[in-house]
Amino acid sequence: MVLHRVNFKSQKTNMKICFYIIIVFLLFGCKKDNNTLFDEENVIVNNEGNASSDEDENSNTDEEENASSDEDENGNTDEEENTSSNEDENGNTDEEENTSSDAEENIKLNLRVHLMQSEAWIHPKGSEMNMWITEDDVRDSILPEMNSIWSQAKIEWTIEQIINEPIVEYTGFEEDIEYIINSKRNDQGRSDRARLPLLHKLMDPSNLSSEMELEQNLFHIYIFPFIGNTSQGNSMRPFGYHSVVGCWTNKFNGGENPEKTLLTESQTEFVRGSLARTISHELGHVLGLRHSCNNCLMRNKGYVINAEQIAISTEEARRRRSEN
Repeated sequence: MVLHRVNFKSQKTNMKICFYIIIVFLLFGCKKDNNTLFDEENVIVNNEGNASSDEDENSNTDEEENASSDEDENGNTDEEENTSSNEDENGNTDEEENTSSDAEENIKLNLRVHLMQSEAWIHPKGSEMNMWITEDDVRDSILPEMNSIWSQAKIEWTIEQIINEPIVEYTGFEEDIEYIINSKRNDQGRSDRARLPLLHKLMDPSNLSSEMELEQNLFHIYIFPFIGNTSQGNSMRPFGYHSVVGCWTNKFNGGENPEKTLLTESQTEFVRGSLARTISHELGHVLGLRHSCNNCLMRNKGYVINAEQIAISTEEARRRRSEN
């Protein structure tokens, strides 16, 4: 009986222990669940926090912030900075600089020079006017001065050919030369246009430009001994712009005894003009210029080509080049 009570008491104790164990287990399990729920809330909160933390106080996202962080102190992004780093000191990018350098390139035009050979032409005042211009004169003196003048329009003349061309000796050519030598301006100051077809007749047809070539990149200058009193050049528009100049002139002395034309002269101290200036002037007419200025290349004394004339001449020069 006593033993039975003891066993019962032991069983009761065991039951209590089991009960406590169950209670502890339940409590532990609930706490763990609560912790798990809290952690999940933390995850939600953290996700929301991260979402909101992706925006700074200015509501910029990290991506925007990274983009803005690429900006320098002047507010330029790396891409803009890289672009601007390609700019030169004048603010031109490499691409613009290349385009600009292309635009600045000279327009090269081909020039055929005809040195008209014959016996000396005798002027009534006494001068024996021969062809004294040489190929070296053209290459070493006349052409460089022409290019200096036309550099204002970024036009560069290059020699296509220099021809020592004998005048055509047809029946009656001596009388035509005599007419040219004695031709003069009328009372209105206009030169005698009747001499122009005579000058054209003295040109060798085989050296003239064809109808098609007249629109292409080939320009002609014929240097005769003389082309008329007080006249130094003519563009010869009715004759395909086969322009003529004289290497003897009396324009500077009002029709008195002719003298050799100057090859060049100072562009800042106009004396009486030069062969280089006269050729440049006549080629200006071929490129579409008129006597629309004062004390400039195209009129009176001077060498200036104004902005309007530059625009006209360069447009025609490009057109002629494109026709090749």
